[in-house]
Amino acid sequence: MGRPFGLPGDAPFQRRVLQAALDLFDAANGPLLTEYDRDLPDQADIDADGWACPVTLAPPPAAEDDLAAALVRELQSLLPWYELSRERRNRTTVGACSLDPESAAAFIGSFLDDHPDNPIRELPIEEVFKHCVEDLKTLYCEAATARPGAAAQDVQRWLWKETTLGHVLLALHRRFLEGTHTGLKSVAEHSLVPRTILEARGLARPSRPRWHMPQ
Repeated sequence: MGRPFGLPGDAPFQRRVLQAALDLFDAANGPLLTEYDRDLPDQADIDADGWACPVTLAPPPAAEDDLAAALVRELQSLLPWYELSRERRNRTTVGACSLDPESAAAFIGSFLDDHPDNPIRELPIEEVFKHCVEDLKTLYCEAATARPGAAAQDVQRWLWKETTLGHVLLALHRRFLEGTHTGLKSVAEHSLVPRTILEARGLARPSRPRWHMPQ
């Protein structure tokens, strides 16, 4: 059902939603279906003042032809911070894919050139792609939180708005939807980019239902 009361940690907004729901009991007529008059704040646009990624990344290149090489460079700049985070926590959740991070980044980038070579023949290429994406997203998030103080929404905003990885995945989302590979198209439709990110960029219709009072 998504987040019917608002984003996690946004107590004032959640309280207003709950109060509006309770106020429906005072309606003179019923049954009543209505709509809360304010939209959910978009997680992708939450202000991240007070937190910044510990490493300064180069801005994502404007040209898609440059994204693959930029992704590998970006990953390399984050690896020391990932290692620091892993040592501090004494654990990591990276490991969905058997490829090392740089090979995973190169594999993901190869889809931008339309010439991917499946490095794990025992699995369908879309499964290998999904595992590589999950590993890189996890690595980025762990690197970004090497220093305490980042809220989950800060890290997600950073990942999807400021990193080359986010730009690569958005570009591949469009390519896969327009392509003919059934498996990759399914990945794009169901799991590649969070719906809130797509909605914020006008790439998906809002999923919130529009309720109306019965006649």
